[in-house]
Amino acid sequence: MNHRILPPHPPLSPTGGEDKGEGVWIVVPVFNEATSVGAVVAKARRHGPVIVVDDGSTDGSGAVGLSAGAEVLRHGRRRGKGAALRTGVAAAIGRGAAEILTLDGDGQHDPDEIPRLLEDAGRNPRAIVIGGRLHPSGVIPSGRLNALRVSGFFINWLTGTHVQDTQSGFRLYPAELFGEVTLRRGGFVLESEILLAARRAGYDLREVPVTAIPSPEVPETSRNCSATVSARTRTPAPRPPTTSKWSRVAPAAVTLSVAPMPWPSTRGGLVAS
Repeated sequence: MNHRILPPHPPLSPTGGEDKGEGVWIVVPVFNEATSVGAVVAKARRHGPVIVVDDGSTDGSGAVGLSAGAEVLRHGRRRGKGAALRTGVAAAIGRGAAEILTLDGDGQHDPDEIPRLLEDAGRNPRAIVIGGRLHPSGVIPSGRLNALRVSGFFINWLTGTHVQDTQSGFRLYPAELFGEVTLRRGGFVLESEILLAARRAGYDLREVPVTAIPSPEVPETSRNCSATVSARTRTPAPRPPTTSKWSRVAPAAVTLSVAPMPWPSTRGGLVAS
């Protein structure tokens, strides 16, 4: 794995003490998010230790995350959001995480809403809890909202669930999930693949409402909607163009050829991209 570890500040537990390697670990993948990642880390550390994965940034994002109190893992070159998530998840598991929470480093997710996901997970331990942004708020432009709904339609059809915001990166995962599924995709597709694999392994998909915050650096209409998924036909669903910071390493269109639910359970693990 192509990364180096920057010496971390001692991570804080929610009670302010040094973390002992249990409970929730927070993973924040970043690419050129120096203007926002410091505030994200500072707020997230109120709820658990934070690992920032710097995906080859050129603006000092890793150093900002480090100074804010995160442990920082850095890819020597840009490898895409999927690879950054893999690195962060593996690191959290290696530190003994029972749960892994992911959120973006550009400030579009409010770390102070982490307890909402934790509370729901406490009642539903064998579930992925997703922070849903698609409740009526008027914040997400109609074009992007429609694209998110199209992506969600296919994910929901394949998994037999009803989650509005299947493309949200604000999620809480049981750490044990990653020992029970095999993940082969990269880029933004990885987050969709995790949902499909989790359902296949018998996990539930749950959603709690969170605040939709437009990114100040990238126009909301151009942010990446994860590559869409279609079943068996190998025909990609319509997908709008994207100019997000990770978009140049994401495929133009990717089809996962899988069958609708129900599926038999599988066991496996993270497969290196």
